[in-house]
Formats: sequence, structure tokens, C-alpha cells
Amino acid sequence: MRPSAWAAGPDQAILADGFSCRTQIAASRTGRQARHLAELLATSLSRPGPGPGRVK
Repeated sequence: MRPSAWAAGPDQAILADGFSCRTQIAASRTGRQARHLAELLATSLSRPGPGPGRVK
């Protein structure tokens, strides 16, 4: 998990559904925060404009 968090680019979201996984990533000193799938979906759906699965 940690190598993936370190390898992720600054514009890439880190997905971790489990509480312990998010806690480990937060403690890994990457400066990044993992997010739950529901959080990422909510953010994506609230953004205006075209996107995957959206109707124009």
C-alpha cells in the first residue's frame, strides 16, 4: 500500500475503502490522504461538465 501511495502523482486520487488502510497511508509520511470510494464518487458527481457516465 505505501509504495503505491508514494508512487501516486500529486493529481492522482488514492482510493482506500478500509479505515485501517486510510490510517496507514496517512501515517506513511507521504503528505497524502486516502479517500473512500463514496467520497471520490460524490466529488466527481458534484463537478460540472462532461464526464464518464454523464448525460449532456
